[in-house]
Amino acid sequence: MGVRGATEVAAKVVQVHAERHPDWAYGKNDGTNTYCEMPRGPALRDVNSASPALGRCCAVWYARESKYLVYHPDGFSSLIRSSSGWEQGDPLSPAGYSIGSLRALRAARVRIRALVGPVAAPDVLAQAYLDDVILGVPRQRFAEALQILREELAVIRHFPAPHKTEIWS
Repeated sequence: MGVRGATEVAAKVVQVHAERHPDWAYGKNDGTNTYCEMPRGPALRDVNSASPALGRCCAVWYARESKYLVYHPDGFSSLIRSSSGWEQGDPLSPAGYSIGSLRALRAARVRIRALVGPVAAPDVLAQAYLDDVILGVPRQRFAEALQILREELAVIRHFPAPHKTEIWS
């Protein structure tokens, strides 16, 4: 697993977990355009519930339609409107995206723990570093667990980038 983007801690978590569970399979599900696609309404409600002060700050910028003016090489421009997602480069985005992802990640974890059974359930690894979601489960249940993870993440419009998805055991 690569460690670009200061994900050294996530890589170490997987390494330690894999040492404890050498027969398990692991995967990293990186999203495609996830920041720009997350539904704002539910995410803003979740941010406000987690931190009312942060929720008010995020609402100033995100509880409205965003407008972008795109200039074309031919001299014309187009107005693009958006009411979803977080802005890339906005200092509020990592917190907003992470908090907005929690509900889907928790729902996936509950379903995956039920899938693997009571013995393995406490050790299921399902965590995220921004839009990189890491999964660790018993090898024989990996495909089903990955499908569950993708179903729950689809609710927040987090779809995997096939060229960035990594699976190893």
